[in-house]
Amino acid sequence: MSAEENKEVIRRSVEEFYNTGDLSAIDRLYSPAYRDHQTGGTLDIEQFKGWAKGLFTGIPDLKVIVHDLRADGDMVTKRWTAQGTHKGEFLGVPASGNPIDVNGISIYRVQDGKLAEAWEVMDTFTLMSQLGAVPAPA
Repeated sequence: MSAEENKEVIRRSVEEFYNTGDLSAIDRLYSPAYRDHQTGGTLDIEQFKGWAKGLFTGIPDLKVIVHDLRADGDMVTKRWTAQGTHKGEFLGVPASGNPIDVNGISIYRVQDGKLAEAWEVMDTFTLMSQLGAVPAPA
């Protein structure tokens, strides 16, 4: 696939999955062998589905804004902002009703038109402050 086609896979994951909360999009857009490398470990596809369910339970109005997409072969980098409202338990933190606005960068490997692997770095401290799990900086 071309770099542009690989970028389109990432765009679709934002539009059809993250911005709708449609868990069935995982089966359309992600490889069964998908690996998500997160802080604290790597998730396989079933673990990722569980994580996603928790995400949409905790932040049901989640919207991801893509600022940049860059592709080099099968690797695509996305710079993004996630926004929403903490309306349910997420990451073990009870609903706070607080708005969420956090930035991150994700790197994906696309294989055969599906997401095969991901690495992500986000402003976790800001997220945890917004969830009310840690005090906001003075």
